[in-house]
Formats: sequence, C-alpha cells, structure tokens
Amino acid sequence: MCIVPVKDALFSISRFGKPKLVLGNQSFNIHKIIGPKSIWRCQKWRWGQCRTTITTLENCVIKMNKPHNHD
Repeated sequence: MCIVPVKDALFSISRFGKPKLVLGNQSFNIHKIIGPKSIWRCQKWRWGQCRTTITTLENCVIKMNKPHNHD
C-alpha cells in the first residue's frame, strides 16, 4: 500500500549518477537496496541536519520515518 501517490514521487538521477527521489521540494539519496525494497535518506542526512528516511517498494513509498526538520 502506497502512502504517497506514485505520481507525486519523482525518481531521477543525481548529478553524480546515483538514484534520487524527489517528494515535493525535498530530495532523497539512495542508501540501501534490499531486494525489491529501497531505503532513501534525506540529502541533508550527511551533515546531521535531517534524519528522515523513506522506504520504497518497487517505486511505491511505503514508509516515512520522521517529518523533515528543515525547509
């Protein structure tokens, strides 16, 4: 069951050639792929600014652990 309509999630490639997920005005970088599931981290994870993660199952957002703490 998708918690975010697929039409609202944009899957693309980052400028470094890695998978990228965009929801609204927030970007997520791929962290881990486990079979058909993918775990994405907010692009600001690296600097400790935001700990939001998203889990997708075959391009369907099935879990979002925390709301963003930034714009």
